[in-house]
Amino acid sequence: MAPRQTVKSEYIKVNPNPQAVAVEEIMEGGNPSEPGNPIVNTDPNLSQDGAATQSSAADEGYHTSFVGNEPTPTPKSSSTIRSSRPPTQTSPSMRAKQMSATDLRSKSRSAEVGGGLDVLGRGVKRLVQGMNFLRQLGVENLVDPLPKIVVVGGQSTGKSSLIEAISEIKVPRNTGTTTRCPIEINLSETSNADPRWSCRVILHKKYVYDDAPDRSRSEQSQGSPGRLSGGSHNQAIGPWLEYEPEDTLFATLDNKNDLENTLFWAQLATLNPGSNPELYKPGLNENTIDTFQVKFSPNVVRLDIAGPGLPNLSFFDLPGVINVADSNERYLVELVAKLVKEYIKADNCINLLTLPMTDDVENSSAYGIIKEEQAEHRTIGVLTKPDRTQTGDTFEQWRTLLDGDRHQLGHGYFVTKQCDQAAINRGIDHAEARAQETDFFSQTAPWATELAIYNGRFGTMNLQTFLSQKLTEQIKTSLPQINEQVRKKANSIDLELAALPEPPSEDPQVEVNNKLTAFQYRLQQYLDGGSSFNHFRTSWMYLAEQFRDSILGSHPKLVVRDPFETPRKAPHPVESERKHTRTPGTPTPFRGQPIDLIDSEDDVPCKPEFVTTSSRKRAQKASGTPNETPKKKKTGMEKVPEAEPFTTVKGMAKKFKLQDIRQAIRNAHSSGNPLHVDPKAADGLSMASLVHWDKVLVELLNNTDQKLRVLVGRCLTDIVGMYQETELFTALSALCCSFLNERMDEQRIIGRRAYDLEVFKVYALNEQVLDRYRATALADLSEARRVARTNKHLDELELKLGKPTSGQEREVKAFKVTEAQLGPDPFTKEVDVMSIVRGYYTYAGSRFSDHICQGIQAELFVRCRDQIYTELRAGLGIVGPGAHERCAQLLAEDPQLEVKRSQLKKERETLTKAQEWFARLAEDHEEVDFDQDLFVS
Repeated sequence: MAPRQTVKSEYIKVNPNPQAVAVEEIMEGGNPSEPGNPIVNTDPNLSQDGAATQSSAADEGYHTSFVGNEPTPTPKSSSTIRSSRPPTQTSPSMRAKQMSATDLRSKSRSAEVGGGLDVLGRGVKRLVQGMNFLRQLGVENLVDPLPKIVVVGGQSTGKSSLIEAISEIKVPRNTGTTTRCPIEINLSETSNADPRWSCRVILHKKYVYDDAPDRSRSEQSQGSPGRLSGGSHNQAIGPWLEYEPEDTLFATLDNKNDLENTLFWAQLATLNPGSNPELYKPGLNENTIDTFQVKFSPNVVRLDIAGPGLPNLSFFDLPGVINVADSNERYLVELVAKLVKEYIKADNCINLLTLPMTDDVENSSAYGIIKEEQAEHRTIGVLTKPDRTQTGDTFEQWRTLLDGDRHQLGHGYFVTKQCDQAAINRGIDHAEARAQETDFFSQTAPWATELAIYNGRFGTMNLQTFLSQKLTEQIKTSLPQINEQVRKKANSIDLELAALPEPPSEDPQVEVNNKLTAFQYRLQQYLDGGSSFNHFRTSWMYLAEQFRDSILGSHPKLVVRDPFETPRKAPHPVESERKHTRTPGTPTPFRGQPIDLIDSEDDVPCKPEFVTTSSRKRAQKASGTPNETPKKKKTGMEKVPEAEPFTTVKGMAKKFKLQDIRQAIRNAHSSGNPLHVDPKAADGLSMASLVHWDKVLVELLNNTDQKLRVLVGRCLTDIVGMYQETELFTALSALCCSFLNERMDEQRIIGRRAYDLEVFKVYALNEQVLDRYRATALADLSEARRVARTNKHLDELELKLGKPTSGQEREVKAFKVTEAQLGPDPFTKEVDVMSIVRGYYTYAGSRFSDHICQGIQAELFVRCRDQIYTELRAGLGIVGPGAHERCAQLLAEDPQLEVKRSQLKKERETLTKAQEWFARLAEDHEEVDFDQDLFVS
């Protein structure tokens, strides 16, 4: 709820002639509602009959005008608002009193026939009718509520009589048929050349009744078919859910006497949401029972009334606020209250509050709602039934209202007197009713005596004038904002429409083929690489390097120290033996690049580092992806968060002990010569070393699959993204997924075959490369064995002497140990076999990683590049007979999207008409006193 605003009260000076107000003067730039200005009759020298008098402004007795709680200076007056004595004989109120009732009646009738109401029409007709036009267009459903007058009040507060007096119509008054739905009354003056009266009765349906027992659930249901799509206007009122508005012409009348009965049946049609409105139309309702399904409805009955001398006004008559209800109908109290709140909460809504003088204002539920919504500053109070106050009642409480001391309302209070039931029953006409009202306020105390100072606020005619003035001012104030909102909403709809795919072209077959060709070309650019399209290949090459490093980094490990070489109580080993780190001043235990060797059965090998600096840079570059077109529909090829690849295969390297290798040699031995080592021993160990490659291969193919799907999805969105809501996009997404599934299955078969060849049998042709790998492995293994034997020698020596050493001292001792001291290595054959296994592993691992990665590039990527166009054309069914029709079907939009497009176009058409109206208004700005720059967008 908006913060409470300071109530701005506007009151009038004594007005001898409430009829003498020319709205044209208001339209010419003066704003009588400014603080300190009188509301009615801005010329203080106008007498009752319109002639200029010699009295000054001070003699006329202005009332204090309040802004907040601080009164503006009050002009000097011989009769202040607090004075209880009657005004002097020279005061305007006494002159009004001295006028005969006959003269007043004659004047009132003259105003009715010759233009008393006509004065309200000139200058404001254009604006009021313009707001009605915008409202009926449906602009109010797209922007903030438009300026309007809303009549609110409790039941039996004289609201219906006031509506009849303002609009010159009769509303249903039978028990149970009072206002039970909002009635919009649009009054428009016809030209003098067209004296006919006419009325169009329209049922404006904006809410659908949900008769589900659980109303709380009904009120919060969302997403139902036909419901408005978002926005602040999408509201539920009790069991009524807001839907797309629709208007139904109920009747067109040319006889004012037919309106009361027609309005009765129009309300019945609205109160029976489950029935066809046709059953209630005049001439078709002979057999229709006049009962209702619901007791109140938020749907509107609209009356567009045109006739000579009518004020150009537009207002809403709301159902009377309920104070009490039966136990089974208590929800109606809240429903009506919520309906009233929905109408009065808009900042540009002028509220007309009816308050009977037979009850205190504090007892008015309608007034309570006005206060709750903090709408007092936008409210006009109308005191009704002044003739029903008891004789002897004090009028001080009403004086304090008119004075602004109690229950301040921003636009002050008026007092009207309507006909009693007897006069209504005998069919009193509007002119006679207004004449009787004039007689009452001019001849009856205290209105013509103690309260005569307020006579500018007495009578329906003064109220009509004030309403017309205020509505015009509100429209003028709101027009720039409305115009801007219309412009912004129109631009927003244009953007939404532009984001939607265009309807199928004249040649859908050409369109589909063009999109497929463009898609294939874009995919080819990424797969082939180059400049701005190189990030896919860069990313995949980094993946290929990680695959190679995972293969080569998981070579077989050797526990270089046999358990029998460890003394019963071993001192600290040489530091370099355990951690393979170099200590200053000590010899390096290994030659060449450090490799993972295990010095004891409990140790864990260090993590190998095969990733080069250039590899990391390429990985970092590959991590940046180009801007992607936002995807509304999933293709099945979206990018998922990437985990570090090959983490699951780490630690799978085969670990051998020296005794294991010795046993393998014995098992393979078939010769009688004990010095001979059968090659089968090394072959068996080699095959056992690479069995985990299949898991590394699966990691590579899965990551390649994911990267490829992301790439294809991006290309699909880039090229066919505008058709995301069509079958074309859906079908292409499915076909691409199927195509990639087939290609990846083929590549997995190819990769599995390569793996099976590697684990089938040891095979190598390049003896030089294989021998180089073996020699490197032998040197590293031999060096590791020497360190292990040195540690064994020192351990035994220190154990014997009882002087354990460590750190630098032990390193020095290790450096001085000679081969003679160590003696021959008992595991020479085992180390030699292990070097063969390690050498072949490096040889085969390089061959396998090259083979797999080459196959992916030469087979998988090439097939995706060259075959996808043909596969997609065949899968879409756009080859051969019926291709044109099939392409048209593919480009047809989703039905829901078509509904959205239709709705957006309808809203855009509405806004276009509104913009055209604003343009015409800007062209004719002089007629309505607007600056033309006001409408410049």
